[in-house]
Amino acid sequence: MTAPATAGKVVAQIERELRAIGEGRADGSRVLSMNLVVVAESIEIAARYTQVVDEVATTLLARAIVVGLDPAAREGALEGSATSVEVDKATFTERVSLTARGQTCLRIPSILEALLAPEVPIVLVWLGRLHPHDAVFAQIAERADRVLIDSEFTSVQSLVGLAGFAKAHPEIPVSDLAWTRLEPWQELLARFFDQPEHLPYASFIERVTIAQACDPGSVVGSEAALLVGWLGTRLGITSYRAGGAIRYERPDGREVTFEVVSVPRPEGVAPATVAEVALVATRDGNTLTGSVVRDLASGGQRGRTTDADVVTWKLSTTEGVSQDQRVRLGTNKAAKWLERTLRRPSADPSLLESIAFAEKIADDRVSDAQPAHAP
Repeated sequence: MTAPATAGKVVAQIERELRAIGEGRADGSRVLSMNLVVVAESIEIAARYTQVVDEVATTLLARAIVVGLDPAAREGALEGSATSVEVDKATFTERVSLTARGQTCLRIPSILEALLAPEVPIVLVWLGRLHPHDAVFAQIAERADRVLIDSEFTSVQSLVGLAGFAKAHPEIPVSDLAWTRLEPWQELLARFFDQPEHLPYASFIERVTIAQACDPGSVVGSEAALLVGWLGTRLGITSYRAGGAIRYERPDGREVTFEVVSVPRPEGVAPATVAEVALVATRDGNTLTGSVVRDLASGGQRGRTTDADVVTWKLSTTEGVSQDQRVRLGTNKAAKWLERTLRRPSADPSLLESIAFAEKIADDRVSDAQPAHAP
């Protein structure tokens, strides 16, 4: 284990660097509205996320502390530094970078205590798997005013862990960046029922198919699971297990089919990204079909081009309605999603409701069936 004096020296060095930043910027003003603490489960992830944090910190005026962990290292070690981040010519904020190895990772909560700016809120962004009994996460999260995760690169189990933490600490709001990224999908799905003549179909949905970008047989990803949970809770659908399979019922007692299928994942697209949602609803002998199909790798940092992420929205009914639209979702930029999440209301009961619904499919595998597009 790293000797306490070693960690103490690193903290003292960072504190000196923070003071020097302030003294060296006599012509500028340091403005802090929050402590933005980002803890990544690897040093590599922390390094990649630093640019994201710098962009958000200048907008939200946060002291950012980015921590990369390497708990598997044989020997404990702690390294760190502080730097100023320009907001404009007159104002600046600060970013502290830390890397912890071996058993020193266990000391990160107390090290953070010494580096947090006083009298401003603490927001924890946890980038990694969330285990219910993770001592490092628990100690930092219990001190925070808000907790964020990004379940996109982990699993539904991380969502379950987040919900468990929220249940034990109802006073601390929780969020998920994957949930924020689903907001445009939620709006597009709700648009199927915007017209008064289409609204009744929402109570008669028979089938929902969600396609995620992955290999056949992969586990259901967090985005797909959250969409299942959101649709189920918004439509009053209940679920239960029967013979090992999960079944869904509408409020009128009729069965609904939810299926998660796989589509090929192009280079640069995040694993288990939602690629398509299609639904079918039948009422009084008439059928409404709708789909939202994403053009994978069509934009943002994850894609092969620099244009915005594009989806095709389609709606048709046997009564003769046919609509088709191309919609740009906006650039796939990590800083945008983090900032948007931080600006959303901190308490979101629908997220926890959706997690509770989605928890039942945490271990399910996707099918290799082809998704059905709306005509």
